[in-house]
Amino acid sequence: FAADLRADLFRKVQSYSFANIDKFSTGSLVTRLTNDVSQLQNFVNMMLRMMLRAPGMLIGGILMAIKLSPNLSVVMAVTLPLLLISIAFLVSLGMPRFTKMQTKIDKLNSTVQENITNVRVVKSFVREDFETEKFADANGGLKKAGISAMKVMIFMQPVQTFFMYVTTVLVIWFGSR
Repeated sequence: FAADLRADLFRKVQSYSFANIDKFSTGSLVTRLTNDVSQLQNFVNMMLRMMLRAPGMLIGGILMAIKLSPNLSVVMAVTLPLLLISIAFLVSLGMPRFTKMQTKIDKLNSTVQENITNVRVVKSFVREDFETEKFADANGGLKKAGISAMKVMIFMQPVQTFFMYVTTVLVIWFGSR
C-alpha cells in the first residue's frame, strides 16, 4: 500500500505546474511523501485489525455474555457506551493537536531543506548561529506540539483498562449476588 502510494504521489508531484509547486513548500512536499504516507500505512494496518478482528470479538463477546447471563450483560450495555464516549472525547481533543504537529513537521522540514540547499551561502555570510537557532526553534516547536498531542492520547490505554476493570468488578459483584 505505502509503496504504491509513494509512487503515485511522486508521479503526481512530477506533473505539477510551476504554480502548484509555488503553492507548496519543499518541506511540506517532503513531509507528505514520507511522514504522511507512513501514518497512512499505520492507519490502514490498524483499521484492518480493528475492522476485521475487533468487531468479531465484540459481537462474539456480547453474544456469549447474553447467552451465559442476560442479567449480567446489562453491565456491558452500560459500560460499553461510556467507553466509546470517553474514547471519542479523547480523539476529539487529540486530532487538532496532531494537525498542529503536522504543521510543525512541515516547518522543520522546510528549515532543514533550506539549510541543506544553501549551506554555502550560510557559511559564506557566517550565519551558522542564526540557522542553528532557527532550527532549534522549529525543532522545539515540533517537540512541544508532539508532547501536547501525546499528553491527550496517552490516556487512551488507561481509560480502556479502567472500563475493562470496572466491568469485570461489576460482573463479579453482581454475579456473586
